[in-house]
Amino acid sequence: MLITGGSGFIGRRLTAELLDRGDRVTVLTRNVEKTARLFPRAVRVASWNPKAAGPWCEELEVVDTVVHLAGESVIQRWTDENKKRMEESRVGSTTVLERVLASLAAVGVAEIAVVVRPNAAAARGISERAGARVFENPRPEDDLLSSIRLGLDALDPALEAVFVWPADHPLVRTQTLETLLREASRDRAVLPTWNGRRGHPALVGAALRRDIATRPLPGGLRDLWRERAEAVVEAPVEDEGILLDLDTPEDYRRALSLDR
Repeated sequence: MLITGGSGFIGRRLTAELLDRGDRVTVLTRNVEKTARLFPRAVRVASWNPKAAGPWCEELEVVDTVVHLAGESVIQRWTDENKKRMEESRVGSTTVLERVLASLAAVGVAEIAVVVRPNAAAARGISERAGARVFENPRPEDDLLSSIRLGLDALDPALEAVFVWPADHPLVRTQTLETLLREASRDRAVLPTWNGRRGHPALVGAALRRDIATRPLPGGLRDLWRERAEAVVEAPVEDEGILLDLDTPEDYRRALSLDR
């Protein structure tokens, strides 16, 4: 079990409960010496900086669960400046979805549907503040296609084309989105490529939305791109971000290096 913000009141209580039930606990902190004095030796304390790759990333490879409690203390005067720091320390450190939404807004996308798992309060709040409509997938354990279908069904069928964008690909440049938009058509899907490899997001024309909704696609949208190859256009871009997801600690390290 890995905990950020473990030196706070909740973090200390949680750590004690986890130790009592036999879990191994690692606490990430900016001040190792001070935090280590708060816990018994059974707790591993490691230094971290969430905005830069470093040795702390290796801690992610040996834990089953991460509990993110880090954030500005709420025990202070609630001035506008302090409230802003409180929010940014909690929400601003979870920037993947925010970045995707900001990129869509930057190229003029006005209608956005975000599909989340049940009880994803933080993602819901981020999305609604950005003006997006939020829909819960009641079966998030199903494949990605179920979420794609739910999102497409929520959007206006009159739209000429829509982006289908997994939020774990946050480093796509706005120039890439603009390139895709220049190729947009109701009758085709436009896929970005980097060094000959297809990536995300896809810009899907209205004529293909029915195929996505009704065809059996056990392999997801890749099956549709293969079956409807005549309706797929590739758009080469100078943007490695179209390929980079955030599934592993190594992916995260790579993302931080590209985002400097």
